[in-house]
Amino acid sequence: MTRWTDQWQHTATRELPAFPQLARWLQDEVNGRTADYEVAVVHGDYRLDNLILDPGTRQVRAVLDWEMSTLGDPLLDLALLLVYWEQPGDGLRRKVNVARNLTAGDGFWSREHVAGAYAEASPRPLDHLPVCLALACLKLAVVMESIHYRHLSGQAIDPLSAGLGDAAPALLELGLEVASGHGLAGLAA
Repeated sequence: MTRWTDQWQHTATRELPAFPQLARWLQDEVNGRTADYEVAVVHGDYRLDNLILDPGTRQVRAVLDWEMSTLGDPLLDLALLLVYWEQPGDGLRRKVNVARNLTAGDGFWSREHVAGAYAEASPRPLDHLPVCLALACLKLAVVMESIHYRHLSGQAIDPLSAGLGDAAPALLELGLEVASGHGLAGLAA
């Protein structure tokens, strides 16, 4: 949490009350947990457009973009994938102009189906997935706000950075939806 709250302090372009609310909730949740969760290599930016899929089987053949990898709770990669996962009817997710429309088309699973398939394939319990989802929202909000900060200061010249002004507020609100007891369904807000 310290890494993300420190980064927020350095690059926030505006006051967003949702940030300290979500950060406090997460800190309370983390403080109340035991340290007996599994630790593994975590990709850190696990999403569909960082994967190479076999066109015939749709199996993952390669995972790209490992620059944010670290050791941590493996559910964090699932959580980030689910935060990036877009479904028809999503409201706030549409304001995050990254990896847009990749999973909103016909034939893609719902977030619930993705989480269910993970649960079937993995021995890991999903009991703390809401905490991981909220942390993924906060982390991604900090990353998006940092890019927005660089755009406003003239340091980011790519076209994507110009369209990220709404991303951090939307992600923080999604995190609060998850934290308020809606869990995975909160990502559809």
